Amino acid sequence: MKIAGDVTCSAYGAFGALARDGGSIEIDGDVSTSGDYCSGVNAVGSGSTVSIGGDVTVFGTEATGVCASGGGLAVIDGVLTAPVAAYIVLVINPAEGDPVRVVKGTDGGVPAIGDYEGYLLYSDGVNFVYVRIQAADTTPPAINPASARYDLNAPAGILTNITWNSAESSNGRGTWLKRTASGYGLHYKRQRPDHQ
Repeated sequence: MKIAGDVTCSAYGAFGALARDGGSIEIDGDVSTSGDYCSGVNAVGSGSTVSIGGDVTVFGTEATGVCASGGGLAVIDGVLTAPVAAYIVLVINPAEGDPVRVVKGTDGGVPAIGDYEGYLLYSDGVNFVYVRIQAADTTPPAINPASARYDLNAPAGILTNITWNSAESSNGRGTWLKRTASGYGLHYKRQRPDHQ
């Protein structure tokens, strides 16, 4: 089955995308699932395949991001956002009560090779989950607006919005306006000095 768009569901125990018993489903867009005990992507049984072209977002109590069991394959081209406690669940043979491997958070993936180069692989040797490695933001750090003119004789009238695009922190204690010989300048440090 192929869906040329997004899938959104919200219910107790909902499945965003489910392939079983050798079936396959391909969703070109995003999958968004919310609700207690819900799951974003499920590939259950040998030969079952789920391919997601966009992001997978899962929210809810006891929710699972991706579950592959009994020989399932799941491929996510976008970002996987899911509860850390059950980010990815792998079960070798659920009928025989085999141990469950739970990946908590994004740790545990290894760079894939071959057809899935550029993905992180999460596997127990029987089930395979591939999540595309997201490119880092290459935008150089900047503050916008880069420059502006103000009447320094009327500082109460100074009002501007400042946009940070790569600041590690901007909680108010590390950022302040300081008067210099040439005017005012925005300064950023991890901790504000006591004398400032």
